Amino acid sequence: INNDTINNDTINNDTINNDTINNLEILNKSNINNYYTFLKKKKLQKELKKYEDTKDYITLGVDEVARGCLVGPVVSACVIIDDEKLLSLSEDEINSAPVIKDSKKLTSINRKKAETWIKNKCSLYYSFGESGTDEIYKYNIRNATFLSMNRAILNCLTKLTNNNNITNNIDNNNNTNNNMNIHLLIDGNAFKIMDDYTKEFEKYNLKIDTIIKGDDKELSIACASIIAKEYRDNMLDELVKNNKSLEKYNWDKNRGYGTKDHFNNILKYGITPYHRLGFLKKMYNREKLN
Repeated sequence: INNDTINNDTINNDTINNDTINNLEILNKSNINNYYTFLKKKKLQKELKKYEDTKDYITLGVDEVARGCLVGPVVSACVIIDDEKLLSLSEDEINSAPVIKDSKKLTSINRKKAETWIKNKCSLYYSFGESGTDEIYKYNIRNATFLSMNRAILNCLTKLTNNNNITNNIDNNNNTNNNMNIHLLIDGNAFKIMDDYTKEFEKYNLKIDTIIKGDDKELSIACASIIAKEYRDNMLDELVKNNKSLEKYNWDKNRGYGTKDHFNNILKYGITPYHRLGFLKKMYNREKLN
């Protein structure tokens, strides 16, 4: 397979089979852009137009966790996939790679394996953003989620723009106004740039796509889902480790969600500074919790 025999005009499901797609060793590193979508998709015909529309963009996958929790911040993660790193994997490394999908569909053990693989074998850059309980109460959970996403994205873009090699290469590709072309893939059905970050985002040429169940459809979003979940679970574990009085809420089991056991413990022991009071007030009278 080479550029003389395979190009965007001739690729179809008859000429490329699943074995070809899965065998990364046949892919030449100089053809990363041509084969990028093949690493993630098998419905080639549907992907070719999307690829053409975004081939000059750097793709960032974004997902959040703990939106429906009763405890702690909502956390978002942003991931940029490293194509060259993926293409350099040996056949054994490919075969031993962990399952990457929606973090809710992985066991704790498999999530930890996936997290390590994503950080060491898959990502160019990754970053996190939080929106705390006070911001959730002030802005509501929807806007607080957007706020955490804004922060995760900008943290990742800062890492990217600080890489002179990447920045110089982008400039050589004649991006409009010498700004980077950024394609945001957001899990869910909505996203907005928050007012406080408008000027920061104006530095980039943005293309934004929201994708329902994106963590089942896009590699970068699935990676973001996994590392965000691990980041947030580790945060809860550290809180309990440093404050033994929190052990009675069983956050290691319920992870701060509104299970029956969690509610019963809140009623029994009261609320903590880490609980989202606005969430609790919707289900119980505030005085009763105190």
